[in-house]
Amino acid sequence: MIKQMYKRWWKVTGALLVLYSILIGLAVPVGPGLSNLSPKEAKTGEEVLVRLQGYNTHFREAGSSLRVWLRHKDLYLQADQIHSSSDWHVLARFHIPANLPEAYRDQVYDVIVNDDEDGTFILPRAFSVLSGETSGEAFELPAVESVKNNDPQWFNFPHRVVLYETIRNLLFHVPMWFAMTLLLTFSFAYAIAYLRTFNPVYDAIAAATAHAGILFGLLGFVTGALWGNFAWGALNKWLLQDTKILGALIGILLYMAYFVLRGALGDDEKRARISSVYNIFAWVMFIVFIYVTPRMTQTLHPGNGGNPAFSSYDLDSHLRMVFYPAVIGWMLIGLWISSLQVRYQLLKEKLYDQEN
Repeated sequence: MIKQMYKRWWKVTGALLVLYSILIGLAVPVGPGLSNLSPKEAKTGEEVLVRLQGYNTHFREAGSSLRVWLRHKDLYLQADQIHSSSDWHVLARFHIPANLPEAYRDQVYDVIVNDDEDGTFILPRAFSVLSGETSGEAFELPAVESVKNNDPQWFNFPHRVVLYETIRNLLFHVPMWFAMTLLLTFSFAYAIAYLRTFNPVYDAIAAATAHAGILFGLLGFVTGALWGNFAWGALNKWLLQDTKILGALIGILLYMAYFVLRGALGDDEKRARISSVYNIFAWVMFIVFIYVTPRMTQTLHPGNGGNPAFSSYDLDSHLRMVFYPAVIGWMLIGLWISSLQVRYQLLKEKLYDQEN
């Protein structure tokens, strides 16, 4: 029993990592943040009462520890009066100085909130300070109170405007695409190995990993479509207009043609030889469509076409504790599925040879 467990350690590890990512993805809450504010602009020399709407926040519980700032570069304008009407809504009064220098006028400010319950969170580029009254008085940067960036939970999903709860899909959609890329790369490598040795086992491995890779590709495509429908709007607005999505669709169709080609050829040796050549072509085009072209054009996906990557947009040190294990787990599950298919194919061929 122990010997069998030792031989299958990578399968057990993959299953445990996927289970871990699923449990975290479904059970852990999204962290606190701001979802909206009103009004969104004020002029110099004005007093403005800003209503902030929180998400998973505890404004009422925070009480007197609640503080709010408008920030642009090194300037922090702190609210001089704060009233929390509930855990999700707070009113903050700001006085916009009339003697603001030109560098701070007609600029977009971040909104920063800090309290002892939720720590510190930011709504970036959310409030505009426009030119209004002017004053000849000398301006000095106001002193900023120290901010305790406490984290009350051992882990939570980072709050991101637009994404909100759908950020959980990062643990499913992206790892599935990583697993697809790994499996298709294995298929590519074994296709080359077959053409060098003409060993039928290599052809069976190439076919099995391609099947599993496209399975993960379709799952990634479906989870991505659901995510995009929430974050980007109706499918017809972006499904066939985004470079990376079009590339993924073309790549999947290329491999669908690979399976059709294998099914159309009756002779085993001819099928293995021709499909291996096509497999190499399909993998090269897949890499171009998925990873090269999107980086050269505009795309909605993070990390491509000038869009900030997950490392700076959606990942923090806590989320990496789950994202990377999820990637490894789904890759191991994909290899497990491929190994089962290879064993099934070889066993079927062995039984066929025995019967004949």
